[in-house]
Amino acid sequence: MSDEPLAPRFAGNPDRLDREGLLALVRDLQRTVVLQQQTIERHRASASNGAVRSLGLDIAEAPSSLDKTIRSNSVQQPRAPIQRAPMPPVPGADYSLVFDGGSLGNPGRGYGSYQIVDAGGAVVAEERLEFGDRITNNGAEFRTLIAALEHLLRLGDDDARRGTLAVRGDSQLVIHGITGQWKIKHADLKPLRDRAVALLSEFGARDIAWHGRDESVRALGH
Repeated sequence: MSDEPLAPRFAGNPDRLDREGLLALVRDLQRTVVLQQQTIERHRASASNGAVRSLGLDIAEAPSSLDKTIRSNSVQQPRAPIQRAPMPPVPGADYSLVFDGGSLGNPGRGYGSYQIVDAGGAVVAEERLEFGDRITNNGAEFRTLIAALEHLLRLGDDDARRGTLAVRGDSQLVIHGITGQWKIKHADLKPLRDRAVALLSEFGARDIAWHGRDESVRALGH
């Protein structure tokens, strides 16, 4: 390929440009495109190799390993552990109970946790629960509350039965359902609601209120 500019090579010779010139011009343009593509690829390879070396990878492994390393670093970043703290006792309550439940799939594998503290803030009961498959979020919430109430009653503290129990949870359906503000109509949930209400009636007084999810997470870790 001549280094002479294309225009001067054919200036003043229109007949030559008709056939031979046009063919030469096409070949020159094609080669120019190829050279530009090769230059771009060299720049890309140089940039990729630098990034690969900075990660300590072999150049031959660059495309797949670099991609896997970046993807792994972005997906598997360690999470900071949740800082848990015991539920602060509700003023005026002999025992305070916080509960939370959920389902992996809704319905799916149900789980729940609860914590019970006395008037001084000491944890007297705490447990993580598994409910098996085909459990909804609401079903897990009710089951967790029932398990917590049964646990507290099993402690055999007569003062607990005669005193005031505070219940806190972030499920509005459960909280408003056991207080009677909301009517539970679902066939699977109604027996659970009735069981929770019956257990609550074992206590002398009840302080039941909804709280934000962050309060549940702070005490239970989820």
